[in-house]
Amino acid sequence: MSKKKGTKTRNIYHRKDSTGKQNNRRVTCKFCGTKHYESKYHYCVYKPSVLDLYCCAGGAALGYYQAGFNVTGIDIQQRNNYFADFIRADAIEYLKQHGHEYDFVHASPPCQKYSRSTGQWRAQGRTYVDLVDDTRDALREVGRPYVIENVPQAPLRKDLELRGEMFGLKVIRKRIFEFGGLVFPTAPPPFKAISVMRGEAVIVYGNASFKSTGHGNYGEPGRRQIIPEWRKDTVRETWAYAMGMPNYITDRELSESIPPAYTRFIGENVLPLLHRR
Repeated sequence: MSKKKGTKTRNIYHRKDSTGKQNNRRVTCKFCGTKHYESKYHYCVYKPSVLDLYCCAGGAALGYYQAGFNVTGIDIQQRNNYFADFIRADAIEYLKQHGHEYDFVHASPPCQKYSRSTGQWRAQGRTYVDLVDDTRDALREVGRPYVIENVPQAPLRKDLELRGEMFGLKVIRKRIFEFGGLVFPTAPPPFKAISVMRGEAVIVYGNASFKSTGHGNYGEPGRRQIIPEWRKDTVRETWAYAMGMPNYITDRELSESIPPAYTRFIGENVLPLLHRR
């Protein structure tokens, strides 16, 4: 009996992905021999583990899983769309208690304190939590290899900067990464810049809508809404397609996520370093 559209399930392809395909083909894990659905999260005892702090809906986790990691997500809010193992907890407290149990730690502290998209609200006096320094201190205390991800304006060491064009995505979404306990060995992929103004990319933040872009302040002449010709049925599905994520993720979750292609690139290059430890 098939699942109805929208049914909550950890099989991320019971609901159609961004290409409209459903794939429930059974495969055999080459490491442990377990048979499982190709599209369903499979925990393998022989794979290294990654702890995904501030996990949201699992954009980062999906990339690490594709790279060959077991994934555990931690978030203070319940995340019903998280496809892998999820624990609702305070990220820093859980890290201090259990971080040593994992081979690698990925942390994406809230970015609203530094993001350009929240600049107008900060100018009006709204304050946002800043967990970057506290997260870094806790990671150093635990002593496991780690990476911290955030927007380019955040106070991180820019060991790596990634953007959507490097992976053929239709979103720019610049992000920087600071590594600890290892030196990331690979330069970022080359890219050719794409433009929102030309309809080649979309801006993903806030609620699902095509954002006004161009010169001038919000609400003033000079800014216009760009709707790309490759858009999907809804703005949310357009965002998911642009970021290479499953299209059942909500608009708010998409706006807080990074494309899985980023963490797949990181995971594939970190794996050999973990095996040497």
